[in-house]
Amino acid sequence: MTQVKLIKFEIKPGRKEAWLKWVRELETIREKVIQTLKKEGITSESCFISEDNKYLYYFMESNDFKKANEIFMNSTNPIDKKHKDELSVNLKYTNTLENLFHFSTIEHD
Repeated sequence: MTQVKLIKFEIKPGRKEAWLKWVRELETIREKVIQTLKKEGITSESCFISEDNKYLYYFMESNDFKKANEIFMNSTNPIDKKHKDELSVNLKYTNTLENLFHFSTIEHD
């Protein structure tokens, strides 16, 4: 069964432009990013910025977040390594929001 998460990050002071530069870079290597997500077991990943430009929200779907996180944390893939660095330098984890419901018309395995 598909699981979903919404994670909130605070953008560290003065780091918004650096994060947005990384986001633009990810867009230029979209196919590589998608292949990396598939290897991790992430079925979708989206990043949103708050209206006040102080917070980011990450929405993710996976059949097994524990496994996906383990693969990501132990990955030597250059995209994962750079993403971990960018997360660490630019963002501060705030919390994972409680999922009240998630409905999808997409059938998953």
